[in-house]
Amino acid sequence: MWRSKSNVRRLYRRVTPALAFLLSSSFLTVVSSPAAHAITAVTATGTNAAICNQSGSDLGSSTSDVTAVRLSGGDCLVQFLTVKSGYQWNRPIGVSAFKVLIVGGGGGGGAGGSHSGDCSATGGREGGGGGGGGGGQAIETSVSVASPTLISIAVGGGGSGGSQGSCGAAGGSGTTGSSSSFIGVSASGGNGGGGGTSDGAGGTGGSTLNSSGTTLNGSTRLGSSDCPSTTTTGCFAAGGGAGATASATALTDAGTSTNGGNGGSGYTPSQVSVSGAFGGGGGGGNRHTASPPLATRSGGTAGSSNGGAGNCCGDGTAANANTGGGGGGGRGNGAANPYSVNSGVGGAGGSGLVSVQYTPVFNAAINKPSISGALNKGITASVTVNVEAAGVVRFYFLGKRIPNCLSVATSGTYPNITATCSWKPAVIGQIPITAVLTPTNSTLGQTQSQALTTIVYVRQNTR
Repeated sequence: MWRSKSNVRRLYRRVTPALAFLLSSSFLTVVSSPAAHAITAVTATGTNAAICNQSGSDLGSSTSDVTAVRLSGGDCLVQFLTVKSGYQWNRPIGVSAFKVLIVGGGGGGGAGGSHSGDCSATGGREGGGGGGGGGGQAIETSVSVASPTLISIAVGGGGSGGSQGSCGAAGGSGTTGSSSSFIGVSASGGNGGGGGTSDGAGGTGGSTLNSSGTTLNGSTRLGSSDCPSTTTTGCFAAGGGAGATASATALTDAGTSTNGGNGGSGYTPSQVSVSGAFGGGGGGGNRHTASPPLATRSGGTAGSSNGGAGNCCGDGTAANANTGGGGGGGRGNGAANPYSVNSGVGGAGGSGLVSVQYTPVFNAAINKPSISGALNKGITASVTVNVEAAGVVRFYFLGKRIPNCLSVATSGTYPNITATCSWKPAVIGQIPITAVLTPTNSTLGQTQSQALTTIVYVRQNTR
């Protein structure tokens, strides 16, 4: 019986570590490899760029989806560019402070209105121009992220331009852009510009929000009193869309030569190292220069160089991608036959973006060791550490190396990387245990954990 009991104990000692390994491996597989996402990587550019390489569970499949660069000052700049609601980005090793620029998608420009009355004959009035789309909201801020290790990011699309109306109908309004977000910080899309009416009046520019969430308005058409039956005044000019930092300037009546309204100004970043202005409002459209009464007319300009301009003589201009600019408004009727349905469609709003800048950390974190259960002299126990980078770990007790744990390879993938030491204590009493990580990535230095102070007890049983 006693020999049989001893054999059971030996079998237990052999089976337990293997069973623990299988359970640990199973757990890591479930946590680090979700079935819904594929692990993807982004190779950074710039000087000594490897430290800025990125990874995540779903960063897209094209090199243009997410870009990374090592800036001349040493920071990493990561930009999420393709419209997508499900980026899952691994928080860089050891980094918890980020500077972020979040820009929502710009609103689409409105289409011009079509001729009222009988579209095959003279009489009635030609349609007014379409309003410019509002620029996307732009938020630049500092964000602290200690947890989670997997960061959710979304990039919003620009709104579509308004469609051409049928005979005697107003032009279609542009649609609202979609929001962009970084964890819990979200930037709204700009609203679409209104379509030009069939009575000669231009559409109203789209509105947006500034970084504080205050509504900024697009400019409106001139009053109905400025639109008499002769249509000799500038009511056919459309309003410009609001920009991320300013409402659009009000239209002024300059008679038959009144231009479309200009878009409100965009936002110029001051913390994140990206150039240009973002979220500029789209320019308002206008009636075609050859539509009665004949006059020199033009569309309004965009609130930033990346936004869409309004048009007097064609379709509204689309805003550039990844700017959050509003789309330009389209023309009201055209020169070829001002009495037909030939107004211009609105320009599409520009998509948004999320830009993240951070200072890289050159030491990978290693957590304090942990032990499951009580320690007894002469009985093998498992000592485990969680680390942020792959490599090898050396374990110590009382400042001395644990003989069979001089170079324990890590297992798992970020953020679930561990190393485990099988330790049979030869001493009793209060014992400090530490570990040192040497990362495989040579750009990361060695890191020592804090000490776990534990107690090793006298063995209670005999062999």
